[in-house]
Amino acid sequence: MTTLIVLFVCLLLLSSLSFALVSNGWFRALRVMLPSAEAEDVTIIIAAHNERSNIVRVLDAIRAQDYPADRIRVIIADDRSSDGTAEIARAHAGDLRLDILRIDSTPEGLSPKKHALHLAIHAAHTDILLFTDADCRPEPGWIAGLHRVFAAGAEVVVAPAPLEGGKGFTERYSAYEACRTAAFMIAATAHGVPYMASGRNWGYRKSLYTRCDGLPAVGRWLGGDDDLLLQQFAASGARIAACTEANAFVRSDAPGEFSSLVRQKMRHYRVSGAYSGKAALLLGIIVASQVSVFPLAIILTILFLLHGQFMAAALPQIGLLWMLHYNAGFMMPVTRLLGMEARRTSLAGLECFHVVFSALAGIASFFRPQRW
Repeated sequence: MTTLIVLFVCLLLLSSLSFALVSNGWFRALRVMLPSAEAEDVTIIIAAHNERSNIVRVLDAIRAQDYPADRIRVIIADDRSSDGTAEIARAHAGDLRLDILRIDSTPEGLSPKKHALHLAIHAAHTDILLFTDADCRPEPGWIAGLHRVFAAGAEVVVAPAPLEGGKGFTERYSAYEACRTAAFMIAATAHGVPYMASGRNWGYRKSLYTRCDGLPAVGRWLGGDDDLLLQQFAASGARIAACTEANAFVRSDAPGEFSSLVRQKMRHYRVSGAYSGKAALLLGIIVASQVSVFPLAIILTILFLLHGQFMAAALPQIGLLWMLHYNAGFMMPVTRLLGMEARRTSLAGLECFHVVFSALAGIASFFRPQRW
């Protein structure tokens, strides 16, 4: 039992250390101040499949950007839409320089979204490419913020994409998970071990994409077009940086249906098996430590009870609660900056659910077929 106790304590400390490192990396990224840069031509690429109800809102957000309009080009990859997405986009384009790329079929064995993005990338005429989704709302400083990072020498720029929603548990959890993902993503980039990006808010140079063979190299995976491509860029030695300007965030609505959330997360967790490199190893250690603490706490509690040590049986649960409360403290500044107001106890509860949910969804993802 002594060995299990020592292991339990080590896992608690390792989990909390990971959050301390995330907090350190997050604030390191926040301290980077970049000067204004002369505007360059940029292309915004949006893959859209039956997005009639969303496409107007994202086009309005692009039109409202604090960036010279004549420097902005937009390509919508209309991926097999049957609801008039393209017609609605054209009708509301206004003065935007908009191109619609119609896609009627996807080669067998390829991810539809990756195929659509790949065709749009090849159709772009600028080197700087920015990506978001049809259901997103970029802040007015989005293009300018990401462009400043490119102008400072970056070839790839990652940035937060918070989720917003109502009071339901699914929406609250989704918003928290998006904040958590952003914190780990930005911190890893700041520490020089980037491993993921949000497809709702990132960009890269077309010249880098061409040099690295781009999305076709990771096309067989249904999800993960952003993470796997970023890791491909990192392996090539690309200069990857983060943008943490609040006016450059891209916001979207959190899913309200738990079944949609489960499908989305299973898709993401399944593709994590293809992660590689130092960042993937570090992430694996962190995730393993966080997940292993829970069953180990249960085992120790049972063992103490079997040995009649009823007072000691409470210690593993106390340790678990301390870890969750301690880790939530590191997340509070991140959630507030990203627009999610929550008490520390609430964040601790959401973190507890996240670890259990991630473990179950991650395991299940390898036994169910991939689907959107």
